[in-house]
Amino acid sequence: MSVEDHDQVPALAARANGLGVYIHIPFCEVRCWFCEFTCYAGLASAIPRYLDALATEIARTAERAGGLLRVRSIYLGGGTPSMLDPEAIAALLGLVRRALCVARACEVTLEAHPGVRTEAQMAAYRAAGVTRLSVGVQTFDDRILSILGRTHTAAAGRRTLEAALAAGFGSVSADLIYGTPGQSAATWRRDLRTLRAIDPPHVSTYALKRPEGMGTPRRLDALGGLDPDAAAAMYEDADRMLAGAYAWYEVSNWAKPGHACAYNRGTWRRNAYLGFGAGAHGFVGDVRYVNTGNPRRYIQTIAATGTPSRQYEVVDAAAAHLERVALGLRTRAGLLLSEVPDRHATLRQWASMGLAQIHGSAAVLTVRGRLLADKLALELVAPQPADAPAVSVAI
Repeated sequence: MSVEDHDQVPALAARANGLGVYIHIPFCEVRCWFCEFTCYAGLASAIPRYLDALATEIARTAERAGGLLRVRSIYLGGGTPSMLDPEAIAALLGLVRRALCVARACEVTLEAHPGVRTEAQMAAYRAAGVTRLSVGVQTFDDRILSILGRTHTAAAGRRTLEAALAAGFGSVSADLIYGTPGQSAATWRRDLRTLRAIDPPHVSTYALKRPEGMGTPRRLDALGGLDPDAAAAMYEDADRMLAGAYAWYEVSNWAKPGHACAYNRGTWRRNAYLGFGAGAHGFVGDVRYVNTGNPRRYIQTIAATGTPSRQYEVVDAAAAHLERVALGLRTRAGLLLSEVPDRHATLRQWASMGLAQIHGSAAVLTVRGRLLADKLALELVAPQPADAPAVSVAI
């Protein structure tokens, strides 16, 4: 299939045994300086037209697939999807259920800003069809929130999580950021203790990164810039302090039993998923695609043609192999040894260095190894020297 033959995407998706659906809401009240996702502040007036365009894209995709798109998980990301009121979320999810074959037990995740903080608001989102709420808390320290440029307070973050838990969602997740300049080890541990006290069933932690091609506040450099060693120590603190109540299942994610994110697990397993909306990504068959990221252009193109402007990439065998290796190493399920039959000696060396453990037919990274996951993946797929024999060692 050629990259340009986009009409084949719905047909390929129809063959998938259960799809993920990602819906991007690219609107924010304020754009965070560290955010590299497709999002825009000051465009709230375009939301009604954007939702109309989304409806057209979803309906057209379902029509071209012959109504055979079986959906197991839905993820509303952003941006700030909670800028949409519960009625708009209900209408959007209702459209998806009418157009696609959505499983009765489908997980539906909504990313929420801590400004959504009353039980009544939470109950309305739950009634709209949301089963899982992911709250972008980032930190429970007001000084660090100020450095990050976040507009909510630490108290609002706590109230939002508590209201979400009281509302009875099937699952609730809290996102935390670590490695912010000015954030001490003690401050980070206090965040983790606060989180443990609130006790959401899912936790995601992300190291702060300097965004590429974007201006960074001078205050960040004035505070000393990013310290990779300090961030690594904070990650190890998180793994230690979350242990017992939570189990890690992906480098950045910990969950209580039954609360791992179904949508994300599908993407890490390279399962097919469709992306709808400006800047949304999709993956079906051997094709990855991304919709145009500009909301106004997205709306205009949908109005003119019924489908968004997209870029396509056919994933060749080498790229697919790298994806399987990298994603396998990032997860608790591990990398199947059969995926790298000529690199068992390397895996055994990692085990001796405390970077990995061999569990049956898979290699699983230790907490130290997880800090190097991307680098280790590249090492495994790099060509070996011509004089190095291929080695398959029982490990």
